[in-house]
Amino acid sequence: MKSAREHTYLIGSPAGQSWHKGISVSTASREAAGGLHCALTALGQIWTLGAEVDWPKLHASETARRVSLPTYPFEHQRFWVEPDASKAPAESGPAHAPLLQATGSIHFYRRVWNAEPLTQRPVTRAGCWIVLNDSLGLGNRIAIDLKADQRHVIVVDVGSGYRQVSETAYTVRPGVKADYDALIVDILRNGHSPSKIIHLWSVYPNIRLFT
Repeated sequence: MKSAREHTYLIGSPAGQSWHKGISVSTASREAAGGLHCALTALGQIWTLGAEVDWPKLHASETARRVSLPTYPFEHQRFWVEPDASKAPAESGPAHAPLLQATGSIHFYRRVWNAEPLTQRPVTRAGCWIVLNDSLGLGNRIAIDLKADQRHVIVVDVGSGYRQVSETAYTVRPGVKADYDALIVDILRNGHSPSKIIHLWSVYPNIRLFT
């Protein structure tokens, strides 16, 4: 059996004038954990105490890279928020107790849901749709579909000036702001609030741009 030997390394000040710390490494620990592991552990302890280590010489025969470590130590402490101590349930009063009938038996209540037929109610659509109508009939077809869906539709065509043809039909000049202002004022005066606007004035028939 080999006897365990202990080696003590003294760490001194940078000037080498005084010694204030010792690192002990025993042969028993070296054999148990491996000589290289034990030596590196001791070297790390020496370095943390302020000793200068020639790292390039230590890793001369291998490729070493710097690894960023967190700034806090791994202390393995738990910081979980423990739950509050459970409290004993309060005694329920007579109002929460089951009913005791004259027969002496206890009865409890239970919710019962009864199915009811679904009643059909008319769907009301809030606001109105303004269709800036084109000359190809696309806006007219859209207006028909919206009216079939019980929506209030106002059709606006291009004209020589602002004019209210009917409660749901108007003409405006596209480049005149006053015509748009008068259109919105009349729509609001008739009790409607615009919610959607469909702009179709940029729709043109198919033409060949290149020959």
